[in-house]
Amino acid sequence: MRNPRTLCVNPNLFSEAIMKIIKMGFDPSSLMFAHGLRRLLGINKGIWEAKLAVYRSFGWSNAKILSLFRKLPMCMGALEKKISIALDFFMNKLNWTPVDISKYPTTLFLSLEKRTMPRCSVFEVLLSKGLMKKAGMGKALKVSEDVFLKKYVVKYEEDLPQLLKPSLTVNYLINSCGLSPESALRAAQYPTILLLSLEKRTMPRCSVIEVLLSKGLMKKGQMGNALMKAEDVFLKNYVIKYEEDLTQLLMIYQSKMGVL
Repeated sequence: MRNPRTLCVNPNLFSEAIMKIIKMGFDPSSLMFAHGLRRLLGINKGIWEAKLAVYRSFGWSNAKILSLFRKLPMCMGALEKKISIALDFFMNKLNWTPVDISKYPTTLFLSLEKRTMPRCSVFEVLLSKGLMKKAGMGKALKVSEDVFLKKYVVKYEEDLPQLLKPSLTVNYLINSCGLSPESALRAAQYPTILLLSLEKRTMPRCSVIEVLLSKGLMKKGQMGNALMKAEDVFLKNYVIKYEEDLTQLLMIYQSKMGVL
């Protein structure tokens, strides 16, 4: 069990919790049983009821709440405010039903600002063009950043370049390159950056920049300028310059470019 303190509770309360979690439909032989038990023991009755009330306020029945809890015990671990904000976005903005959410329960607790909302701005465009179905949103929210960019952005960049580029460039700079929202917006203010190919230029260069930032050899404020440099200048100033100390830089860059 990941939390040893679960075993340090009153034996009677522990036994009652085990019986209750079994009645909820958890399989004692599954790992999810331990997660569910830990959540149940870690929340007092008043807070538990308060969280149930949040779900009910959005039209969730007890059966649907229980079904979600069995799939994702952490759904009762988040603060009431976070649960409410997430449910409001998915149910009132995206028109998802409890059934939709239960199919992809982890999406409910992804970062709204850094992941869900930026990706949904892309989905909105793809849905309007008939290039995506609503049923595919759950899976698209779960995939890694690289997979998302390849499958939902790069694939359509020739047909929808200006529509997708600005928000996706900023989103990529934040999530995959580690920039703060302020730094990403600052970098994206360079008009050329918004016209660059994410797959062939921005992503390979970000892989190099990430290494240089981690070694203190570059500042985030220099990123926009580095992304705009001509290929030979970028290689000279940001790769070859450090190849003796960071031999992996050229290999990383070439692999991302598809040269290797």
